[in-house]
Amino acid sequence: CIEIDCWDGKNGLPIVNHGRTLTTEVMFEDCIAVISRYAFASSVYPLIISLEVHCNPDQQLHMVNIMKLYFGDALLTTPLVDNASVLPSPEELKNKILIKVKAASQQYGAHDLADNTSTNRQRSFSSPFSRAAENSVPPSPLQNAVNGDGLVTKPSNTWPVLRGSSSTQSTVPSTSSSSEDSDSAPASVDSKKKNNNKKTSNIVPALGALGVYACGIKYSGFSTPEARTYNHIYSFAENTFDRISRDSEVKSQLEKHNSRYLMRVYPAAIRIDSSNFNPLQCWKRGVQMAALNWQTYDIHMQMNEAMFAAGTDRTGYVLKPEEMRYNKQSLASGSLLDSLKFHKRGKHLVQFSVDIISAQRLPRPRNHNPELGMNPYVEFEVYTAEDNKSRGYAKVDGGIDIQPSGMGPSVKRRTRLIEGNGFDPNFGDCFRVSLETKYPSLVFVRCTVWNSPDGRNASSNSTLLATFTAKLTSLQQGYRHLPLFNSYGERYRDAKLFVRIKKDLPIALSATEVESIDESSPIVSGPRAESIRQGSRSWSRKIFKRASSERRRRPQWPEWQGPLSRTSSTERYS
Repeated sequence: CIEIDCWDGKNGLPIVNHGRTLTTEVMFEDCIAVISRYAFASSVYPLIISLEVHCNPDQQLHMVNIMKLYFGDALLTTPLVDNASVLPSPEELKNKILIKVKAASQQYGAHDLADNTSTNRQRSFSSPFSRAAENSVPPSPLQNAVNGDGLVTKPSNTWPVLRGSSSTQSTVPSTSSSSEDSDSAPASVDSKKKNNNKKTSNIVPALGALGVYACGIKYSGFSTPEARTYNHIYSFAENTFDRISRDSEVKSQLEKHNSRYLMRVYPAAIRIDSSNFNPLQCWKRGVQMAALNWQTYDIHMQMNEAMFAAGTDRTGYVLKPEEMRYNKQSLASGSLLDSLKFHKRGKHLVQFSVDIISAQRLPRPRNHNPELGMNPYVEFEVYTAEDNKSRGYAKVDGGIDIQPSGMGPSVKRRTRLIEGNGFDPNFGDCFRVSLETKYPSLVFVRCTVWNSPDGRNASSNSTLLATFTAKLTSLQQGYRHLPLFNSYGERYRDAKLFVRIKKDLPIALSATEVESIDESSPIVSGPRAESIRQGSRSWSRKIFKRASSERRRRPQWPEWQGPLSRTSSTERYS
C-alpha cells in the first residue's frame, strides 16, 4: 500500500509533501505517473493507494482527473459485482489499482448501515484474500502452505483487497484525514450513535467514490453497525493500536474483526527519525497493512522483506495462519457471531538448528586500512511474535551468549571471532534452537556479520558489515549460501554466508507440556527499533528451495545484479 500525503499546490495543482515539514515537495501528477509506470512491474496483483487528503475541493477534483488519466482502466471506479457482501479476491483484481480514501461528506444513519451489511451474517471468508491465496495463486514449489499475513508489492507495498461492493455509502464519514480516519479513543456505542451523523468529511463525492473497496471510517468500537460494512477499513496509529490491544476483550474483538475486514497500522507521529515499529505485533493480530518507513532499513523493515521473500509470498500476498481465518464450519453456520467464536490459540514447540560454517569475501568497513586484516564474527538472533510479558521460552545451545542490549528480549548468540581473515573465515559454530510460541509461522532468523577493531573482543565498537533476515518457514533445509546485504539493503554481489539448516515440524503442546518448559530460559520476542537507511534489494530464490533433479534442468533465475555498497571489497569487479 502506497501512502500519498496530498496538499494544496501554489498553482492550483495538488502537491505531495510530508505535511508541515522541511521536506521537498513534488507534484501529485508526477507521483501518479511513476506509479502508473511501475505498479505491476513485480506483481500483477492489485495495488492499493492510500490518500491522505489535505486539499481543497477544486484540487481534489484535479486529483481525480489525474488518476483517471494516468491509470485508465486499471483504476477501479465501480464494484466488480453489484449488491455483493464480501470482498473480491486478488485474482479477480489483477492489474487493478484501488484507492483507499475517507468517505465523502454525506450523512448516513445507523439503520442504513445495518441494511447494507445485513447479508454479511449469511456468509464469511477466512480473510479478504485467503480464497485467492488458496485457489487462485499457484501452489508454491517451496512450501505446501504459505503462512503469515499482510501483503507487499514491489516497488511499493501491496495490501489486502476487497470483494464486491454496493456503494461507499455504507460508512460513516468523519473529519480526520484519510490515514488517520480511525485513530481515536474508543467511546461508548450510545454516544457514538448520537454523534456519528453530525460528523462531516472534507472529501468531495468524486474522490470519495473511488474508495470502492477501502473506505476509511472512524473507529467507534467493533460491535457497531459500521464495523460490519464489508468495504470499510480502520486505520490506527501504532500507539492507539497498542492501547486497544492491551484490553483482552477488545483484543479478541479486534482479531475477530481482522479475520473478515481490513485494518491498517501506521507509525506514530513521534517517529521523527523515520524509525519503524515492530510489524510482528500487527501480523499476529491479523492486521493486513503494517505501514513502515521504507527509507529506514532497520530490523523491522528487514522482517517485512523476509515476510514476502519466498514462493507465492513474492506476489505480495501471504496467506494468514489457519488460526486467524474462518473455518468451513463457521461459513456453514449462517451466523456471524457463531463464526467469531475462535478457539484459544495453543502453543507449539519449534525446533531447528543453523550451522554457520563459513563466510566468503566479506566487505571491508568504510575507512578501513587495507593493510590491516579483518576480524569477523557472526551474531545469530531469533525473533517471534510473543508479547514481552508472555510465557514464550527458548533454549539455545551452541555459540557464545550475548545480552540483547537495547534490542528487547530475544535469542541472541554469536560465533567465535576469526582474527585476520575477511576473505574466507571458517566459523564452524552450530546453534540449536528449541522454542515455544503461539505463532510458529512468525518465527524469524537474523544473521549479522561484524568486524572487531582489535581482533580480540566482540564489543560495542564493532562495525556492522552485513545482514541477512529470513522467515523460518521460508528457509529450506540443507546446505545454503545466504546472500548478505549492507545497511542500505543493497545486496553484495560476492559476499555470502555458508550454512546448514535443519528443521523439525512444529509440535502442538498440551497444557502439561507447556508448564514443563524450563522457565529460566529467555523470553523470545520482537525487537525494538533501530535506525539504518534503506535501499532497493532482491532475494535469490536459491536460498528458499532445494531443487529436485528435474527442476535443476530448468532455467534458473539470473544472479542478482543490483547496486553494491561503497564499502564493498568486491566493487572493483563490477
